[in-house]
Amino acid sequence: MGLFILNYFLNEPDPNVKHDLITKYPDLAIYPYQLNLFHMVTLFFPRKDLIKFCMESKIHFSGDSYGRTPLHYLLNSEKVDFNNINYLLENFDSLALNATESFKLMAEVTQDLPNILKLSPHLVVNLLRNAVGNPLSYKNENITQFGHILGGGYRRSVPYRMPIFTPEIKGLLLDEQGSQLLSVKVVLFHMDYDICSEELLKTLEALQHVDNEEIFKTKVISVLIDYAWALSKVHLHILMAIYSAYMVLLSYYASQQEENRSLVIEIILLVFGFGFLGYEGLQFLSAGRQIYFADIWNFVDIVGNSVVIATMFTDSASPDSLARKWLMSISLILGYSKWVSFFRIITQTSNFFK
Repeated sequence: MGLFILNYFLNEPDPNVKHDLITKYPDLAIYPYQLNLFHMVTLFFPRKDLIKFCMESKIHFSGDSYGRTPLHYLLNSEKVDFNNINYLLENFDSLALNATESFKLMAEVTQDLPNILKLSPHLVVNLLRNAVGNPLSYKNENITQFGHILGGGYRRSVPYRMPIFTPEIKGLLLDEQGSQLLSVKVVLFHMDYDICSEELLKTLEALQHVDNEEIFKTKVISVLIDYAWALSKVHLHILMAIYSAYMVLLSYYASQQEENRSLVIEIILLVFGFGFLGYEGLQFLSAGRQIYFADIWNFVDIVGNSVVIATMFTDSASPDSLARKWLMSISLILGYSKWVSFFRIITQTSNFFK
């Protein structure tokens, strides 16, 4: 039934006939796997006129049973046609009929977000501008306009399970006993906002390769980056302090004559080495292979920590060997390279180390 109707639509010359059928059957009797005409067109017949027809006829832009939207099929076709993608993104705001539809629409495209960001055409900005909206009101209550943001600052973001400004989320964000004029918005991307979640990590990894400055000027991306930084900055500063102590100890150990080297320091350096390797293992497990090895510094970490461990064992077995001297040199080079990279987290030095 589905393929028959699709074939009929492709060959029907009269647009009024098409419109009448769409009005009567808005989803054309959903195909298997929750596909509709929009999916079928982008999957089998990705032509601009047909995509335009689906959009003008308000065919639901939704995910199929695998969560794939029509945009997903355009992005992953054998021969990507950027004219079709640009047209869809350019008119993306016309797909939603109301606020509730906007929330559903952005939830559907969330899984495609990393691929969309990598495209970097200027029309991606049009989609991103629709990714921040007004929250739905709780039982038709008015959204709070005046108050005081809890925790200080001019902006605060917290994840929540639904796009409704409930009393619970209101209590987390603000104190109504205040005179500040507030603007309450919600990010419409439906993802796990834990800093180690696969969705957030893939999105941030994709942003590393974006060369379109307009994308970073959109509200949703600036909020997303600020939120990720707020979650990770304390952890990174603590890690920087620990690594600095480690490098000072390693440098002191390397400067000592063989007869003056301390066994206690060797043991401490071994503990550091195995500890950092274990930390890398946890990152690998939480991020996944693809995301983890996309960062060159992770290679430096694994090799550097392994070389330090090898240096300590070689030093105990053969303290005056040429191999030990080479290992120690490599340990210091990789260690200082990693240590210097930590200065990227400090505002005053971040631009210099980009």
